[in-house]
Amino acid sequence: MAREPLARLLVLLNDAPAELNGAQAGQPDSAASDPLAGLSAAQQTQARADLLAVLQDNPVLTLDRLNVTQPAGNVTLTGRLALPGAARLNDSQLQVLSDQPAALLPLTDLQLKLSATRDALNTLLGNFGPLAQMADIDTLISAGYLTRSGNQLGLDLRFDQGRATLNGQSME
Repeated sequence: MAREPLARLLVLLNDAPAELNGAQAGQPDSAASDPLAGLSAAQQTQARADLLAVLQDNPVLTLDRLNVTQPAGNVTLTGRLALPGAARLNDSQLQVLSDQPAALLPLTDLQLKLSATRDALNTLLGNFGPLAQMADIDTLISAGYLTRSGNQLGLDLRFDQGRATLNGQSME
């Protein structure tokens, strides 16, 4: 991983002025669409160069295991996010992404897996109020959003450079 550019980015974000958070007077649209809008031109150039250097090393963010443990059982989430297509970006393409974040999807590899028992998933969803009423487990299973294997329910969501699948079925 490109540690020096990453370290510079972290220092810049930690020391950034309030304008970086969208509070720049006189430029609310610019600040909202470009997270670097509150920085000086030199800082913006350096930040983009550092971000490109980090992306060119093909970083991968991995969620090894997130367990939500409750009396009804565990809900487990794992995941992996990589941006292999981002290694080919240049500075002008990177600038376009701040206005068109959806353009990042074809560059993205994402995998999220969820595993839970019915009771554990119902209990977890119940913590979210209205979401629990909308998310009937049987409906989610029959619609293909959840799969059943024994007493475990699962979900496998993948984005592979713009192609989305849910439990192995295309979402296109």
